[in-house]
Amino acid sequence: MIMASTLRLLVCAETSLTISEVLPAVSLSCDASEVEEETLVQMAQSLIIVDRTANTLRFSHLSVREYLEARAEYSDEVSHALVAEACLLSFACVDDTSTVSRARTNTHGEKHPLDVDLNESDQGVVREPKTPFVFYANCYWGRHCKRED
Repeated sequence: MIMASTLRLLVCAETSLTISEVLPAVSLSCDASEVEEETLVQMAQSLIIVDRTANTLRFSHLSVREYLEARAEYSDEVSHALVAEACLLSFACVDDTSTVSRARTNTHGEKHPLDVDLNESDQGVVREPKTPFVFYANCYWGRHCKRED
């Protein structure tokens, strides 16, 4: 299940994903405790590789993607449904046990979309997500939900 979830995630990802984004997403979709990078790389063997330069996980060759896309179990509907579910589950990872930090702003001085004020006395203090996958989920969950129809 871990390998299949990883492959489905890579087949339909809207952007390159870092290993720190993939691991929690796969853990969420498999209802597993915590998937380790070493375990995932060993399971994947020659199908996927960790690009250490870009710190991303990707298919080792285009033919791997093409092969998977031709199989029913890696169809758009199935893959996007799995990733949409992982995206929605990841939002539950922002809770009271998350770390607290100062609000981040972009170059235009606008708050980051995930930044939410805790209360009036703590203006600018926000909860940090437990997992980097939340940032991906925040941007792309809607696309995955729409495509799985």
